[in-house]
Amino acid sequence: LAGLLLFSGIGSFIAGKLPFSPRGTIMISTIGVALVTILYAFMLPLLFDALIAAPHTLRIILALALIAPIGALMGMPFPTGLAHVNKAAGSFVPWAFGVNGVAGVVSSVLSIILAMIGGFNFVFFLAAAIYVIGGYVMYSLSIKEPSDA
Repeated sequence: LAGLLLFSGIGSFIAGKLPFSPRGTIMISTIGVALVTILYAFMLPLLFDALIAAPHTLRIILALALIAPIGALMGMPFPTGLAHVNKAAGSFVPWAFGVNGVAGVVSSVLSIILAMIGGFNFVFFLAAAIYVIGGYVMYSLSIKEPSDA
């Protein structure tokens, strides 16, 4: 969890510094999360089986290395969208934080329930689909470039 928070914080930090428009950052990060999630659904079971007897330190380093790309990508959409909300309607920023917090709590519990019902790969694929849908909504409806107005 600490690694995920660290790398998502790094993603949040670099989101505004990328040479892309906010729409481009959202598109790249959400599609990136979906692709990495699908890759992990197929790759992680094989990797875990191969490294079950590896030394503890190596497994920790590998876990952090695997968390880094997806954590950084997951950290990008929220601050990018939040910056837009702040410019467009600053009074909705507290609502954005509230909705994000509620969604985080509900999704963590729901993911456990869904994994018990359908398995981890089902949750991986569902999460990938939700990121793509969320990215599309943010891309198409929320953030309009000045040339689009």
